[in-house]
Amino acid sequence: MFGRFSEFMNGRYGFDKLGGALIIAGAALSLLGRLLWMVWLSRLSPVFYALFILRFLSKKEYARSRENRIFIEFFNNIKDFMSRDRANYNYYTCPVCKTKFRVPKNEAQGYTAKRVCPKCRNEW
Repeated sequence: MFGRFSEFMNGRYGFDKLGGALIIAGAALSLLGRLLWMVWLSRLSPVFYALFILRFLSKKEYARSRENRIFIEFFNNIKDFMSRDRANYNYYTCPVCKTKFRVPKNEAQGYTAKRVCPKCRNEW
């Protein structure tokens, strides 16, 4: 039995973080649909499960890994944005090299209106 399954899964993409997110999203939609008595919401959850199964059984590894990489970058951007300490720091992005850096707010005394990138030394 295990040999047949192993042979079937040979060359398939399998499980990744986007797949886990699809399963969690499907379960959350199903639960919310039942708690809030919204039938259309709980009927939307099988779409997420079907997407997970299609990705899991796909043989296009490059395309699935690209989708996963885009998802991870998007999720990390959201996580970084939510974890910023806005009370103590100002956050800037260099327009030339796109480096993100922060400057403590208490060092703003005597700080000019120009900012200097720590990586490329660009002033703006």
